[in-house]
Formats: sequence, structure tokens, C-alpha cells
Amino acid sequence: MAAAPPECLSASDIWPRTRFGSKRQGTRQEAQSRLADIIDRLEKLLRENEIDPNQRNLLGRAYLIRGNLDYLKDVRSDAYDWYKKSFDLTPGAYSQLSMAQCKDNAAARAKGFGDGLVLLKRGPLRKTETYTKITALAWAVVATREMASSAEYQDFVQQLREANALAQPVGERTPLFFCPDTKLLVTFDTLKKNLKV
Repeated sequence: MAAAPPECLSASDIWPRTRFGSKRQGTRQEAQSRLADIIDRLEKLLRENEIDPNQRNLLGRAYLIRGNLDYLKDVRSDAYDWYKKSFDLTPGAYSQLSMAQCKDNAAARAKGFGDGLVLLKRGPLRKTETYTKITALAWAVVATREMASSAEYQDFVQQLREANALAQPVGERTPLFFCPDTKLLVTFDTLKKNLKV
């Protein structure tokens, strides 16, 4: 199989090479550098009106990941700007919810989480694939917690607990899931612990 042209690389191409979720500073800097290169190439295609729908989605994801890197450095204003770029290019639940996390004003946070929850219900929460479903449930727990929506919160906590059966290791591989609060990949037990469920 021929290698994809450089402009077709996805933001996830940095994952195996840089250990994005690592707590070691050097690997985060390497991830940021590789991601900047991917963003530059995809933005060039966007400016030249040569970007296809898949590349457009990849650019939106790259912006989201770039925001996560700033979030990990606790530079929330920069993270917010990247999340906003992601949402403006490819509106979705995860960029909306991530923007809400960066807001200081409680009312603005609650509104952002409410808007994100609506998007979750329209898309990711309807998915059946394990990783996608658990990621969506984790975000739903965070959103309803932030909105102080106790009935929905309890429902999503229960659904997340029931997903334990889906999150079991396969062979020697332990599945990892995205934690909205830490922006890291974690085991299912660590995800529940971080979310306090």
C-alpha cells in the first residue's frame, strides 16, 4: 500500500510517534511541532480551496487536539481559540464542550455545556462503537455535572457504569479512553475515578 501524501496525514499520525498523552514535556513539544506541520499543510489546502471533506474534518480534529495541548499546559485562552477554530470549521460536540470548559463565567459555562450536550445527543451518544460511546458518555457526565442537571447526570453516570462490560481488555491489550477533565487517554477505571463516578 502506498503511503498517503503528506497533506493527507491525519492529526492522529502524531500519536504513535509522540505519545501525546505522555506527561513528559519533551513528547508534548514534539507532538505540538508535528501537529503544527499537519495544520499548516491542511490550512494551505483550505486557503487554496483544494481541501476535500475528509481533510476538512481532519483539520477540525487537528485544531481540537492543538487546543488540548494548550489545555494541558493550562493556557485556557489559547486552548479556547483552537477549540473555536475547530467548531467554526467543523461544528461538533467535542469542540463545543471543550470551549465551555475554558470559560470562567458560570452561566456561560453552563450554556456552553448545555449546547454541547444537545450536540452529543444528536451524534456521539447514538453511536455503538465502544470507544466513541464511552467518550460521549464521559463528556455527558461532565456536561450534566457542570449544568447541575442531577437527573440527567445520574442517568449518564449509570450508563457509564454499565459500559464497564464493554471496556474490558482484549487479550493483552487494555483499552484506553479519552478523559475530558484531564485531556489524556486513561483506563476505564481511571476514567471513572477522574470523573468521580
